[in-house]
Amino acid sequence: MHVHAETPQIIDRGALAKMVMQLMDHWDLPTEDQLALLGLASSNRSALGRYRQGEPISQNVDQYARVGHLLGIHKNLRILFPRNKDYLYSWMIGEAEVQAALNSASKDWTGFDAPQIFKVAPKLRIKVNEKSFKSFEADAVILFQGDASAPVEFFEIDIKSHNDLNIPYDSLLKKAPYFDRQWVAFHKFNKQVGLVGIPEYVGALLLDGGEFKVLRKAQHGPLAGTKSLETAKLLLTKFLKG
Repeated sequence: MHVHAETPQIIDRGALAKMVMQLMDHWDLPTEDQLALLGLASSNRSALGRYRQGEPISQNVDQYARVGHLLGIHKNLRILFPRNKDYLYSWMIGEAEVQAALNSASKDWTGFDAPQIFKVAPKLRIKVNEKSFKSFEADAVILFQGDASAPVEFFEIDIKSHNDLNIPYDSLLKKAPYFDRQWVAFHKFNKQVGLVGIPEYVGALLLDGGEFKVLRKAQHGPLAGTKSLETAKLLLTKFLKG
């Protein structure tokens, strides 16, 4: 289901509110994450209860877009995993836990106990072509420097709930020029499937007990960093705004 923000009058906003709140409950998201996903203030917890009761979603264009994206994600996951509700509803939980761990867990997986610079930017969108408006979104980007003598690098973290055989990794190749090193971070990992389909230079992490376990170290790929100036500009803008 896709919600068109420009025509809110044709949609039952009360039904839409109930649908998105049921989805939040299925994903078992903390209240803080639910508020953030809907673009609500952290103090506005009462709004979630009202939406569960069918109070209409706001006609605010931003909130309509957010709800549309969430329901669209759910629809696509149902197509990917029609018979596996565990995967269907664990996807958002896994991403939220990995995002949280990037800020709170040990940084040992980088090769440094206490990196000189380690700053996380979630959900960074990069325009590939200004004329066609083509773009991609990185789940998380890390501004990284191991120690004072090391170069500053850009890490991409591509978050996956699991490593099922039908999980796509083709976007890693498209994003490679914008980052110095790339990692795939899994919430769950099937050893029998392994790292099939992931380029050899891409590192792999598993979130285990709130900490990251290195499954494979990331290397510099053939195109690594060739367009990192674009990433640097976007990160600078994001950090200055944040």
